[in-house]
Amino acid sequence: MSDSWHVEPIIWPDERLKHAGPWHLGRQASEANANVQRQVEARGPVPIEVWGGDIRRQFVGRRICRSIKKNIGWRVDYFIPEDPFDLLCWGGWFDLAEVEVIIDIEEVFSMRASDEEWSAVFDKTFSEVVDFVIRRAPEHATAPCAALWPSRGAHALEAMRCPTGAVFRDLRGFLRDGLGLTVKEIRPSSRLARVVPQDRMGRLEAYIRDRFGVEKTDGEAAPAFPGSIFPFAALSIGIAMVLCVGSFFIGLPRLGAWAPLVAPLLSFIILNRVRSWVFVRRVHTVGDLAKWILVRRARIPCPIYW
Repeated sequence: MSDSWHVEPIIWPDERLKHAGPWHLGRQASEANANVQRQVEARGPVPIEVWGGDIRRQFVGRRICRSIKKNIGWRVDYFIPEDPFDLLCWGGWFDLAEVEVIIDIEEVFSMRASDEEWSAVFDKTFSEVVDFVIRRAPEHATAPCAALWPSRGAHALEAMRCPTGAVFRDLRGFLRDGLGLTVKEIRPSSRLARVVPQDRMGRLEAYIRDRFGVEKTDGEAAPAFPGSIFPFAALSIGIAMVLCVGSFFIGLPRLGAWAPLVAPLLSFIILNRVRSWVFVRRVHTVGDLAKWILVRRARIPCPIYW
């Protein structure tokens, strides 16, 4: 682990939770679950360097973090190698969530282990579980598509003079060399649907996940990111004002008596939509994809509207 970043591993708030179900402890189980959630959330994002310089350990650790978060119900995945694995897989109620984690790990890394082996490794640290998976899984299943671009240090993506341009050039190189596309010219304005065939989109998503550490969330039909708001906001406010003035002083002939009611309602909807000054733009071009990657890496809240 890096000397400049260190946190303590999470601990059991009540040792009895290891051996007794919530039906015995009642409200204490829920309180303990909230306590553990706070321990993890207080850390903030965990740098990839905690897993050392081996890109296979980095890759396996990050993938298992996502699996635990998805199946156990953690709000964040700020886990470190020293965390007790059984506590990471405990969600406050003794259900089958930890079994889902095991099944997910075995499917992702194309490995199989007996119940006895999993029971033995569950009492160890997260780091030891990662080593166990690397030993049992085929080498190709634990090899990332690319080394993760660091977010800290002299070579960090965010420390570059133009991070968006760096991401675009990296994507362009993968599209040409990694996917073997024969597109003559790839510009930021090039549309993804024309550049990347549908049957190769999965490989691009895997590369983005391993190279930049981001991916679409569950239920997200397509990526989107905050775009330019000011032209949209100015136009929307102007329309709202015209509707209000027209409904009270001029009237809307087609709506008749309903105009004084409908126009203010439409004005309210428009103003409410732009009051937060956030306009969401879908990803259509390679340049949009580069911007979306930076937004996700920075963990900027990005509402999705379809």
